[in-house]
Amino acid sequence: MGGHGSSEFYLVEDFLDAIEFDKTPAIDVVRGLEMTVPGIIAHEAAMEGNVWKDVPVYR
Repeated sequence: MGGHGSSEFYLVEDFLDAIEFDKTPAIDVVRGLEMTVPGIIAHEAAMEGNVWKDVPVYR
């Protein structure tokens, strides 16, 4: 069992299926950025004294 209840298996399976069958995975690079970058920006803003920071748009 993995540390995330083995959910990582499905991420890897989607990745390999995308390569093997030339299909778009459920979470592609852009969607991954949309879910990750806002948290990084929020942390940076907090560390700089709660300043406003724009979140880039990737689409």
